[in-house]
Amino acid sequence: MMSLFDKEEIFDTFIYNVAKESEKKGGIISTVKICKEFGVSISDTIKRISSEFGLKESEAEIKVKEIW
Repeated sequence: MMSLFDKEEIFDTFIYNVAKESEKKGGIISTVKICKEFGVSISDTIKRISSEFGLKESEAEIKVKEIW
């Protein structure tokens, strides 16, 4: 029987996406902590996170405030 998708390929794609998301989250956390440590304002940190990680400012604001 032939299946439309190869289960192993789907699993590999899922793992890759989870790893990329974890890497992104770790980068956001590190960037926020460094900005805070060096006295960067929360608003400038939000702009930096938005720019560096390709997020809308509203999304970046939520993430930064969770970490700050």
